[in-house]
Amino acid sequence: IKKLMGLKPQETGSLQIVLKYPKTAVKQADKLHAALTPNVAAIAGEIQRTSGDINICMLSFKRDAISLAILTKNIIIQEKDVIFPAKEQVFISAKLAKENQLKAGDSITINYITKFDPQNVTRNYKLTGTFSSRYLPDNTVLFSDDVFFKYYYEDLPPDNKIFIISESHPLYAALGKEWERLARSRTTKEMTKKMKDLANYKGGSAALDVRTMYETAESIIKLEKALNIITLAAVLILFFIILIGVVNTLRMTIRERTREIGTVRAIGMQKNDVRNSFILETFLLTLISTIIGTLLAFLIMDLLGKITIHSDSFMSILLVDKHINFVPKLTAIIFNMLLIIFIAVATAFFPAHRASRLPCAKALSHFE
Repeated sequence: IKKLMGLKPQETGSLQIVLKYPKTAVKQADKLHAALTPNVAAIAGEIQRTSGDINICMLSFKRDAISLAILTKNIIIQEKDVIFPAKEQVFISAKLAKENQLKAGDSITINYITKFDPQNVTRNYKLTGTFSSRYLPDNTVLFSDDVFFKYYYEDLPPDNKIFIISESHPLYAALGKEWERLARSRTTKEMTKKMKDLANYKGGSAALDVRTMYETAESIIKLEKALNIITLAAVLILFFIILIGVVNTLRMTIRERTREIGTVRAIGMQKNDVRNSFILETFLLTLISTIIGTLLAFLIMDLLGKITIHSDSFMSILLVDKHINFVPKLTAIIFNMLLIIFIAVATAFFPAHRASRLPCAKALSHFE
């Protein structure tokens, strides 16, 4: 996808995903959110020493209240006068420090190779102290997240498996991640609260959020539902008018054709045939009318869609490139046509059935 978008491997860009079936957006967002589970941000580097370089695993820790409880429980700081965790801190494992005669206050030079356009990156740090933990490798150098992420994204390290842990690991929640994946919000209210909490976030890693229109545009969705209810009410009123119109038309037609009914009954037409002839006539008239009405609707939609509307109001969200955008669905059109035909035929059945039961003599003697 990057190649198709003209992006280099180290570049990123905006990617808009338009779903064919928007109602599946929440389900797809949940799947995407689950797939974007971050790994612990780790860098395989070296401490430069005249006696020989030392291979290390660079990790970071977070400084929020939850992480504080986890870190103080699972990591022991050797220096009693050091407040942990705090800003701008760099710790080295006690075993590594002992093997290489390093202590708090010493300066170290660390280098590693970057992922894109490979080049050697060198940074100087001052050790805050030493630590011990049975949950971290012996060659770990532990940074506070503000120090670690200051250059992490600028000089991204290669993908490596130097330190891979699961979410069940005791230190997983307290260690810095490749990115912080925000929890999914289900409503605009939840999303607003999440954004306020994010504003107070003091971590160094980037935050990642997966959203759909059902959270970010909940008011628009409610507006859509309101418009659908109004449309449904209008359709029901139209169907009611159709019902009355069909009944009145059939009553007039049958009344005008009473003598014809008597004539065709006298020459041998059965009652069911009389009834079915009226129903068939109604069916054909309704079918032709719905087809013509649908064609006229498409013509009107096409004309309205060509009108350019300049508006800065809230209702401009209903426009696409300053034009009304109609999205007729074949299934909906066919369903509505069948529904109208069904209502008309069902309405015609009773007057037609009553007309077919007229005695021949009474029908022939009928006079308007």
